[in-house]
Amino acid sequence: MKAAGTNSRYDAIVVGAGHNGLTAAATLAKRGKRVLVLERSKSIGGMAQTSEIAPGVRGPRLAHLLYNLSPRVSSELDLEARGLRMAARDLPTVSLSPDGRHVVIDGAGARFQDGGAHPDAKAFSSLWRRMIRYSALIAPIFSRTPPRLAAEGMSRERLFEGAQLARLGVNLRRMGKSEMREFLRVVLSNVSDLILDEITDGPLAGAMAADAVLGAWAGPKSPGTVVMLMYRLAQGGA
Repeated sequence: MKAAGTNSRYDAIVVGAGHNGLTAAATLAKRGKRVLVLERSKSIGGMAQTSEIAPGVRGPRLAHLLYNLSPRVSSELDLEARGLRMAARDLPTVSLSPDGRHVVIDGAGARFQDGGAHPDAKAFSSLWRRMIRYSALIAPIFSRTPPRLAAEGMSRERLFEGAQLARLGVNLRRMGKSEMREFLRVVLSNVSDLILDEITDGPLAGAMAADAVLGAWAGPKSPGTVVMLMYRLAQGGA
């Protein structure tokens, strides 16, 4: 492709220099592609660029939380060596409730903000840990290029794809018959049904459902949102 007004040729043109655009451009460049990034603003970073968000206070315009940074992407782009520093990790989440009984979620634990025990804490912990196990099981698939269904023959790429699927099948069998059936039952369902089968509707269920649809044009009842939750957990969201 030719950029207007130049004689240079590019393999790819990325429109927008937000954090997603920059990640795509850097990944392509590391693979030897010639990339042109176009940005209409005077500065790069999109919603992650620093600005004055309140009088005398500077910070990211919106993207101050990294809820979906893949460890593989961070390693490939060597982000820590380039200055990436986390202000905090493993932050508790407070899910607000209209009746004032707000819920604090800390990892796989859940309690009321006033320190009281949550009636669904045990069920939430069990479900959360199960989803982390499931996400680890299929994590390798998330970072792979989708298979080329029209490809013919036994190329090296197709053999690798077949080996990955075979490994997934073996790992499923190792889970045991009962848990394998449960995985197959929920993997393509919607996250609303998954959660409400075990947790009472409310701030705790809502927070978990939000994890599945954050940043997506979908609601908790949309098909495939369990896979979206698994994807987030597999990309460092756990």
